[in-house]
Amino acid sequence: MFTNRPVYSLVLPPIIISTNLPSRIISTPNAPNLTSTLNLPSRTRPTPNSSSRTRPTPNLSSKTRPTSNLPSRTIPTPKSTHSTILNKEHIAELSSWIDRKSTTYSLENIPYEFQLILRGSRDGFHPKTFWNMCHGHNGTIVVVKTRTDEIVGGYNPLTWDKSIRGNVKTNDSFIFSLKNRNIQKNSIISRVKENRKALHYPSSDDKNIYGPWFGNCEFIMKSYVSDFTQDKLCWCDYDPICRTYYEKPIRTTNEKFSIVDYEAFKIIKKQIPNCTIR
Repeated sequence: MFTNRPVYSLVLPPIIISTNLPSRIISTPNAPNLTSTLNLPSRTRPTPNSSSRTRPTPNLSSKTRPTSNLPSRTIPTPKSTHSTILNKEHIAELSSWIDRKSTTYSLENIPYEFQLILRGSRDGFHPKTFWNMCHGHNGTIVVVKTRTDEIVGGYNPLTWDKSIRGNVKTNDSFIFSLKNRNIQKNSIISRVKENRKALHYPSSDDKNIYGPWFGNCEFIMKSYVSDFTQDKLCWCDYDPICRTYYEKPIRTTNEKFSIVDYEAFKIIKKQIPNCTIR
């Protein structure tokens, strides 16, 4: 009987059949399933989208394209950087008068820019056009070329205001005529002497007839047909018998005249050397 008992102890090997542990190890093949982490590369697939997201960056260059438009915006400016009436000598002389200089500025030292507000041949000769386009501008010069090639005009340091009427006071306005080849050898300046009627702003209805008006018609632009070029009603009247508000006449005749063209400029302290007319 004793001899049989050890034989029964051989039951231990079947316990060793607990080598089912490998069967547990068989679960380890699930570990390869952990390689489902290989999905990470699939998650990295969106990273190419990051390159696709970088596609808009070329739009930055497209957005920079408008910067090339900046030069094109400056193109219209040179088109109006000249006057059909004034030359650089006139600009120097007028600038000297504005600053009350006893000598004329040299052409290299003109301290002002003359920025074009309107030109009759470009914007029209209706008197109302003057008031509409010059409204709100101060420190301006109006210059006229007559059919006889005379150049006359006036300087208003105050603001043109189409909403008011009546006489306007200033001590700094002046009227003038400019030398022009053989027509006139010397320029003439006539400063205001009685400031209470240095300028006159007409009523709203009369602004269809009158443009700029200095003194007692010592320089005035006028038209009954709403076109300064069509009737001879512009005037530089100076009659010593009548009351005058400026120092002296700027023409040798009191005859009325029509015009060929006229311009209005805003006078601005120069920022860029040798830039005089815009």
